[in-house]
Amino acid sequence: MFERYYYYFLLYLLLFLLGGCRPSAQSAPKADPASSICVIERVHNYRLQGYIQILPDTITGYAIEDIVQPRLQDQFVAYPEKTFDIRTRQPYWGKLQLENRLPEAETHLEWVLNFSGSFTHITVFQLAEDGAWASSLSGAFVPAHQKDFAPTNSGNWFKLVLPPGELVTLYFRGESERAAMPPTFHAYVQPIAVYYDNLVRDKAGSALFTGLLLLMLFYSSIKFFIVRDRSYLYYAGYLLTAAVYAAYISDDLKDWLGGFIFADHPAWHSLFKITNFLGLMCWLAFIRSFLDLERLLPKWDRYFRYLIWLGLPLMAVFIFLAFRYNFSYVIDDLPTMFYIALVTFSGFLFIYPLYRTKDPNGYFIMAGIAVICLGCLLTLLSRAFFPPYSVFYLKAGVIVEILIFSLGLAYRQKKQDEARQQADFALAESRLLQEKQQLEAGRLQELNAFKTRFYTNITHEFRT
Repeated sequence: MFERYYYYFLLYLLLFLLGGCRPSAQSAPKADPASSICVIERVHNYRLQGYIQILPDTITGYAIEDIVQPRLQDQFVAYPEKTFDIRTRQPYWGKLQLENRLPEAETHLEWVLNFSGSFTHITVFQLAEDGAWASSLSGAFVPAHQKDFAPTNSGNWFKLVLPPGELVTLYFRGESERAAMPPTFHAYVQPIAVYYDNLVRDKAGSALFTGLLLLMLFYSSIKFFIVRDRSYLYYAGYLLTAAVYAAYISDDLKDWLGGFIFADHPAWHSLFKITNFLGLMCWLAFIRSFLDLERLLPKWDRYFRYLIWLGLPLMAVFIFLAFRYNFSYVIDDLPTMFYIALVTFSGFLFIYPLYRTKDPNGYFIMAGIAVICLGCLLTLLSRAFFPPYSVFYLKAGVIVEILIFSLGLAYRQKKQDEARQQADFALAESRLLQEKQQLEAGRLQELNAFKTRFYTNITHEFRT
């Protein structure tokens, strides 16, 4: 009866986590929708969504010279007050007005404008000193070498010059070519010095996290070649996929490889999300090998083996959906989320039968699963009550889980060494006992031969 309620509780908890753990946009000071001009009076990250005015483009397409005409200026609608639905594969024009009123505006002339990654192509127009409209190109599908401002290979970034006390009017034209993913007009502006400080801090944190994973990967690979234990091989595979996905999700992978891998097709970097499948497959294989699950729980061993093989067709489905729907992650992430949910839920259910075995190695697996769940739960709570949330708790959970698994491997190796030493001692003791028995048998044989010769000689003397 207890086991049944235990499974019901885990099912409810998993559904709660899947329903609540959704990404949130970075929080920033909200705009006052009553005004269409964003007045910059403090040095921080300004949220511009409430100041944007939009206009759907026509079939033939407007040029910037058409947009600035009075007949089209009256057709712009404030984004919070729009009455039409935003659609995918529909170009939109946007208008944005900024005024730099900082007390020390002369020291903050250069600013960075950021648009949502939902725009696959976006062009920003700003009036130059000669009276012509200067354009700057960016977009999720635009190669880095074609972008006018690309401090990193990911994101839609534009560099602006905001003179003190002057009203600067910007126009932009963008669209989303992903299926079922209309563009979101989330935009932010911040001083360029603040932007680079945040960028360096984020890159340093990501580098430390990825470096730790690679360091432990190097150690596990060496251990595999020394002890020839497949658990270290599967564990190394899990660490490798975790490091690659961490580099992908932090956009470091594009910066490292974007110049020569998928240089003309930056959207194809989404294919690195197959590391989710490979990582979970290695994770399951590690559990099977680490626990000797075929001996400990044969039914769960067969189930985990089926889960591992299920990752291959789901990976193929993910790749098909990615190309079919133009890398729309609201669609191609469905098989990924299904596999993650299935493996996670299976891990929850696996805790109780593993606990009943009282296997010492199983405690490490249970602790690792518990830590990952705690990281997800803390991330969910920060998302709900303390925005803006981050994945710090989830990363911390991954690090602690990896440390627990590493300790488990060390403990298992220690027990195997002790068992091997005991076996060697028993074998040596058996050999000594066998040699002693052989010596005793030889002495008895010699004594019997001596007795036989003695009695033979005595008998021969009596006869003589």
